[in-house]
Amino acid sequence: MVLEQIWTTLHQNIMEYLSAKEWYLEDLPSSPQEKSVWDNWRIPINQQSIIKKKPSAQNKEVDKWTPLPNNMFQLNFDGASKGNPGKARYGGVFRDHHGNPQLIYMGSKGWDTNNLAELEGVWRGLTLAQERVIFPLNIEGDSQIIITMITKLMNGSPIHKVSNRWRMAQRLDLINKWLSQHQAISLKHIKREGNKIANYLANIGVEIGV
Repeated sequence: MVLEQIWTTLHQNIMEYLSAKEWYLEDLPSSPQEKSVWDNWRIPINQQSIIKKKPSAQNKEVDKWTPLPNNMFQLNFDGASKGNPGKARYGGVFRDHHGNPQLIYMGSKGWDTNNLAELEGVWRGLTLAQERVIFPLNIEGDSQIIITMITKLMNGSPIHKVSNRWRMAQRLDLINKWLSQHQAISLKHIKREGNKIANYLANIGVEIGV
């Protein structure tokens, strides 16, 4: 019953989201193939009813999809906590080098902070990448804190120098061990405008109270 309620609410939210001009004007230009993730759910998009315009100057670089090298994948992750701390969720999306969505995920972090929800978002993405053999991998997120932490780990910094908070250090230790076994990744910080699908997935559970 709970899963049925989640799917119904998710479908309704997506329908409302797709009807907004902002989604098409700001998010879809990130990848011309972005709508295929919705097509897979058989949700129609009426593009004729939406007026197209060029991205604003400050968002042009962020919103534009940059083609990846052949056979490379991209992971966009995010996390959210209403109340910080509060009910926390995470989510993410994998794309191929053309920008086609290949896999989405989302989940609950319980009662937690924004940073720990973000950290869980990237960790779950990394575990999925390992399970599905999604490599090489480019990772993008809109949390400068989390991207900086993982970058320091990749550059060899010890965990206690990256974070002295034991709960974050626990997850960072797992991520560090993962990084030591998988070298074929790159990391990039982006603005929220370029990370909208991951942000939306992370906020779904928070909004419907699951």
